[in-house]
Amino acid sequence: MDGNPEPIGSRPTDLPRPSRRLQLLIAWVPGVLLLLALVVVFARFGEIEHLIQLMRNLTRSWLALGLLLQVGTYAAAALMWHVGLRRAGYRRRFGGLFLLGVAKLFTDQALPSGGISGSVLVVVALKRRGVSNHIAMAVLLVGVLSLYLALFIATGTSLVILGLHHALNGAILAVSAAFAGIALALLSSVMWIRRSSSRWFEALQRYLPALRHLKNMFQQAPAWLLRDPALIVVTTLLQFLIIALDAATLKIMLLALGQQADIPLAFAGFVLATLVADVVPIPLGLGSFEAALVSLLSLGGINLAPAVAATLLLRGLTFWLPMLPGLVLARREIRLAAAQRAAASATTAQPTMAP
Repeated sequence: MDGNPEPIGSRPTDLPRPSRRLQLLIAWVPGVLLLLALVVVFARFGEIEHLIQLMRNLTRSWLALGLLLQVGTYAAAALMWHVGLRRAGYRRRFGGLFLLGVAKLFTDQALPSGGISGSVLVVVALKRRGVSNHIAMAVLLVGVLSLYLALFIATGTSLVILGLHHALNGAILAVSAAFAGIALALLSSVMWIRRSSSRWFEALQRYLPALRHLKNMFQQAPAWLLRDPALIVVTTLLQFLIIALDAATLKIMLLALGQQADIPLAFAGFVLATLVADVVPIPLGLGSFEAALVSLLSLGGINLAPAVAATLLLRGLTFWLPMLPGLVLARREIRLAAAQRAAASATTAQPTMAP
């Protein structure tokens, strides 16, 4: 060997990783392709003029009612945290929790993770509001548990509805089974991380330092709050209410377009489309949610143009309309939490003056 250092980048391990923008672009490609495929199919059937006509004749009063139902989803999310915090002895303003609900629902859709991404934002926000770390973690875990319980109930109800309407097929059952597997894996992982103390788990933490931090946070959550049956029941009902309000918004959008559809079928269509968006790892559920919901509405007897129009209106109210305020509120929570941590670190690092 000549003793000269190897230039940076000469080893395979030094190859530059794909940029964050490239990774996001790659993640968005499947969703964009699905949307393009939906547009091509729609254009092929010559339904564009019909869609434009439906949008022109839209009943604005129904649209306003749909917007009101969406406000109710944020209120239900805020009430869920309010109940959990009050059970733990904390009283926080409902208005602040309501705005946090807007930020959470945006985060859940912008970073699909089965509700966990939004829950992490909630923990950060609650800690900034003076809630202790272990109570904030308990609220997170209760929220995740109640979310999946509500989705399990909603999925079972949807399968029964579609079965009664003779609309069940293999694809629907496969998506439901995949969601059940993912949900059980996530919940089992949370409990496993919380309780595991095996030697190989300790060794794994040496290679994954974040795993140790995650375990410490989960272990701080008080068990008595996680085992409170009344709290679990109430939060599960509130999570189910959020799902029901979104499904009712879909029904209202169909009415705004002059379409009649059974409320149970609208509920089942929304729930199963949501499962598709959760199972398929595409940001925002872009393309996957729309394609699934249009297909499910068609199975329920809704023509193609009204199905597409109702889906677009629903997405407009549930995601695109609150996107800007949700983004602003989410970034505000993160920025204020970072500033609070920086101030605390500066105070701790200040040298004590000699007398």
